[in-house]
Amino acid sequence: MSDCERNDVRKELSALAKMTKQLAEEVPAMQAAFTNFMGECLCDGVLSLKIRELVCIGAAVAKSCKPCIVAHVSKALAAGANRAEIIEAGYMGVLMGGGPGFIYMQYLLEALDELDK
Repeated sequence: MSDCERNDVRKELSALAKMTKQLAEEVPAMQAAFTNFMGECLCDGVLSLKIRELVCIGAAVAKSCKPCIVAHVSKALAAGANRAEIIEAGYMGVLMGGGPGFIYMQYLLEALDELDK
C-alpha cells in the first residue's frame, strides 16, 4: 500500500469523526437519535458485534460506500474479525451489489492493509 493510500484511510476516518462532531453541534437531537440507533444496532445481541460489523461490511460494499467500508473494517477488526472474515464479508456485498460492489473491494483491502497491524 502506498503512503497516499494509507493517508486516504486515515483521512476517511478523520472526516467521519469531524462530520459526526459537527452534526452533533448543529442538530444535536437528530444526531443523538442516530447515535443511539447505531449503538443499539452495533452491540452484542443474538448476533455478536463481530458478526454485525461483518454484515455492515457486506452492506457497505453492496452500497458502494467508501467511508462506510473504512469505518466498519476498523470496527470489525476491533471486534475480533480477521482479514479472511472481512474479505469474505466484502464478497457477500459483491454478491448482492454486482460489479459496482466489486470495484469497492479496493477500499476494503486498503483499509485492511492500513488498519490490520
